[in-house]
Amino acid sequence: MIMKKYFAMLCCLMLLPLLSISQEDKNNFPLQLQKAKDSKEKLEVYLNALRHYGKTNSDSFQYYTNQSIEFCKQKKYKLGEGKIFAQLSLIDDSQGRSNLSIQRIKYALDIYRQENYATGIADVLSNLGSMEASKGNYEVAVKYMLESIRLQDSLKSDYGSLIANMNMGSMYLMFDDFKNVEKYLRIAEKHSKKINLNDKTVSLYNLIGVYYAMKGQKDSALIIFLDNLEKSNKPKFMISHVECLSYLGYYYSEMGNAQKAISYLEKGLEIATKNQLIELKSNLLLQTAMIYADKNPELAIPMLQQAMTIASEMGNQSFMITIYEAEADLFKRMNKHKEALELIVKKQKIKDSLFSINKAIELASISATYELEKSNLKVQDLERISDRNATQRNSLIVIVSVVMLSLFVTLYYFRKINSLNQRLSKQQSELQDLNNMKDKLFSIVGHDLRGPVARLPVLLDVYEDPDTSEEEKKYLLDSLREHNKSLMEMLDKLLFWGQSLVKGIRMQAQILDVHEIVRQNIELKKLALQEKSLTITDNVSPDIKVNADITHFDFIVRNLMSNAIKYTYGGGNITVGADANKIPGFVLLYVTDTGTGIAADLLSKVFAPEQSLPGTADEKGTGIGLMLCKEFAYLNGGDIWAESEEGKGATFYLKVKKAV
Repeated sequence: MIMKKYFAMLCCLMLLPLLSISQEDKNNFPLQLQKAKDSKEKLEVYLNALRHYGKTNSDSFQYYTNQSIEFCKQKKYKLGEGKIFAQLSLIDDSQGRSNLSIQRIKYALDIYRQENYATGIADVLSNLGSMEASKGNYEVAVKYMLESIRLQDSLKSDYGSLIANMNMGSMYLMFDDFKNVEKYLRIAEKHSKKINLNDKTVSLYNLIGVYYAMKGQKDSALIIFLDNLEKSNKPKFMISHVECLSYLGYYYSEMGNAQKAISYLEKGLEIATKNQLIELKSNLLLQTAMIYADKNPELAIPMLQQAMTIASEMGNQSFMITIYEAEADLFKRMNKHKEALELIVKKQKIKDSLFSINKAIELASISATYELEKSNLKVQDLERISDRNATQRNSLIVIVSVVMLSLFVTLYYFRKINSLNQRLSKQQSELQDLNNMKDKLFSIVGHDLRGPVARLPVLLDVYEDPDTSEEEKKYLLDSLREHNKSLMEMLDKLLFWGQSLVKGIRMQAQILDVHEIVRQNIELKKLALQEKSLTITDNVSPDIKVNADITHFDFIVRNLMSNAIKYTYGGGNITVGADANKIPGFVLLYVTDTGTGIAADLLSKVFAPEQSLPGTADEKGTGIGLMLCKEFAYLNGGDIWAESEEGKGATFYLKVKKAV
């Protein structure tokens, strides 16, 4: 396992030089921005600010992110915008936001290609290849990396070729393809001899040392690590020097010489602490703690806690997961299973949070792509109409010189073109409104889906833990059942909304038995009613029939009942009834509860998607259900509304066509 540990550590450290800035800057970025002479200098200040604050993911990081992008847009500095997104991508990747990092780096790549910025294209392709390789997409990664190598060679950039070939060698090292590892590392070594010694050349020789170690040539690996340690023992190579100390710590730890391993790691910690190299410090703390874990676990715990504090301040969720795993394993060795279980749950929450964020980004990206394609098609249609009318107008201009009557024809087409422009403006406004609605809906869904989805794997992990008692397992099964029900209801609403928005809503009206549909839904909600000790009264007469789409009508009834259960206190009452005589030609279905009621200022907004308050048992929602209820009611020729007084319950009314 020594070789794999070497490589895992290398991957963790590879990006650190990209996210560090010199201590000479003193982080006074507002003053530096004032002193900047032109856009290029200002951009460099913004990039340094992002590198600095990207470690903490603080409000300052968000501020400089927004400011830098806005600056580039105002100045129409497209190349600068590409560099900003390329830097943000590296920060996202280092903190585990893999999907977002790839999305941003591809955006930077598009800009670089538009601007014909060959150097940037080559660098971004290499980084993109590394990101895809870390996700296991090796075929895609090789394609990007080979393109980067070819471009770097054409630019005759020894530094760029060094990095591109080194990344390619790193990737092949991940699946033990030693033939290709040696091929690309040797090419990188040739380029390194043509440039001055720097952090990257030291990293290259460390990688060669890892390669020797993985092949079993441990003596050769040690020689390289010690030689690198001596070469990097200069202030300007501080990061690489600490990296070498870290490798030597791992080496001697795996060789069974814990005392010597700790001596190298402590030297690295001293340098990292003194020079505020917080990423390296957290990594070294983890390494040192793992060495102490067997012989002195009590000493290892505060080291892991200190590493966790640093990782949390940086917002580096990937590293937090690694530390939680190490802490949990340590507590298990100490027979502290309760503490270990708590750490496993925390680790799983972070993993699920990263998964949910990436999935939400993918969902938003799908929506944006769909809307963009839809918008482009409409614009193309309008452009074709405009081109055709422009041809007609030009013909009329030729005729006007011969026949005065053509003047009236020209005026006619002029008005027609103005009308087209107004239509175009109106449609663009409608598309913008639709995009805004989509953004709100996806934001709501992405947030509220995360809760039920994130809890399921955590509960399963705890259930499968051998230390979990049968009583605890029964409680966990009940929790799983509840979360599964919540998730299914959420997905059901999302499916209805997706069908209505993308495919269009189709209706198939038929005669429906209201009493039977209400009875079936009461049966479905039986468990939810029992859990809150609620009483439900069915006052729907068996002879009442309506003419509506069964899918829409059933959806509305089910959601109105769910809403009543959600906002009714334990021990309360719910009544479902229908009146076939109050409104001629219609049946008025109503659902009344004795719950929290609705404030007067929110009553008019209950059917808006962004309106959803927690239930009496802190149940969560998105507001999509009531929004679809209103849309389905209208499509079936009816209406839906609510009457309520805060603190005294609410009544929802559905007006639907009576069956003839």
